[in-house]
Amino acid sequence: MPTRPPRPRVLLVDDDARLVHIVSLYLQVQQFEVSSAADATLALEQLRRGLPHLVIVDVMMPGVDGITLCRQIRAMPGGDSLPIIVFTALSDTAELEAARDAGADRVICKPFNLTGLGQAVQELLPEAIVAAT
Repeated sequence: MPTRPPRPRVLLVDDDARLVHIVSLYLQVQQFEVSSAADATLALEQLRRGLPHLVIVDVMMPGVDGITLCRQIRAMPGGDSLPIIVFTALSDTAELEAARDAGADRVICKPFNLTGLGQAVQELLPEAIVAAT
């Protein structure tokens, strides 16, 4: 019996437990393996143990904000090519530009559509990983 390829791994970093729950359920239904972290410190600990295929980061979090976390991820070994989606409740042009300057591949404004998020995740993952799902 052939072994099933591993599911693409997504790390979701947000301090809003309800949002994490909803997004995690949606991504799991879409055949992703989802882990989460409530803040940047916990996210960095997980990333040091192994990089996922994609990271989704909220901008406004206690302690280290998501834009700073995005920069920290980019500075990690292997972090320069890791796809990062940034969530923001602010649609201010300066904040959107700051997220892109920090290395975000995509910025999604809250409130957002789960289908649109799923499409962004699929577009950012390498084709070989998506084909394995």
